[in-house]
Amino acid sequence: MTVSDTHYKIGNVAYPRVTTILKAVSHDYNGVPSHVMKEAAEFGRQVHSYCTAISRYLYPEIPAHLKVPVIAFWEWFADTVKEVLDTEFRVICKEHQYAGQGDLLARLKGDDGLSLIDFKIMAQPMKSHQAQTAAYWYGKKEEGIRIERRIGLYINKGTGRIKAVEFPDHARDFNGFLCALNWYKWVQK
Repeated sequence: MTVSDTHYKIGNVAYPRVTTILKAVSHDYNGVPSHVMKEAAEFGRQVHSYCTAISRYLYPEIPAHLKVPVIAFWEWFADTVKEVLDTEFRVICKEHQYAGQGDLLARLKGDDGLSLIDFKIMAQPMKSHQAQTAAYWYGKKEEGIRIERRIGLYINKGTGRIKAVEFPDHARDFNGFLCALNWYKWVQK
């Protein structure tokens, strides 16, 4: 498998990434200057890598500029997660020909079923996150893995406040993703 910024190439087939598909139809960041987006993306990437390490039960030294959001995640993780099944897992949906990478597949304390958790280094949920996690949910369903809950985990970079938002309507959100996928494919032709 070959990975690019926009696709995963599996054999001779290039599967567009879920985030590439959603960026093509989303207006979530319209009007935000590119230098602000670039800085936010880099900060988010760094926080995300530490959250992934913690999800793998690795406990790295945390740089000072990342301590607030990373320690908040660490505390949430210790209080909430019972068992980790996978981190940074690949999702390949052959039926609809898309691919992506989820953040955390886990069993939460008090739950019997699996939860798909996507880390977001921002304060507020966006509609596109529902479609993104639904795409991962469907890809895992195609693999025979039953996910009961999809959760956007919003980590405020300044305050460390964690907001876990559940997206309960899997079918509706997946239909929203399919609309985006079909539009993306139409535009690409």
